Amino acid sequence: MPKDPIVEEIRKIREEYASQFNYDLEAIARDLKEKEKESIKQGRKLVSFSDTNKQSHISQKTKKRRKAKS
Repeated sequence: MPKDPIVEEIRKIREEYASQFNYDLEAIARDLKEKEKESIKQGRKLVSFSDTNKQSHISQKTKKRRKAKS
């Protein structure tokens, strides 16, 4: 199976990013949180799906299927 160039590019970027932090997941998480804060300061909205909100995001089609199975 031939390699997908988009997947290969994403893997390369991921590898380069992780290596900047010596593959330390806590350091990567701190960096991502800092980037998140900067994005919010720039006026971007942060989307969050809490457990209480998940039910409201279920499509009408899914709701109908669930009703039919009941």
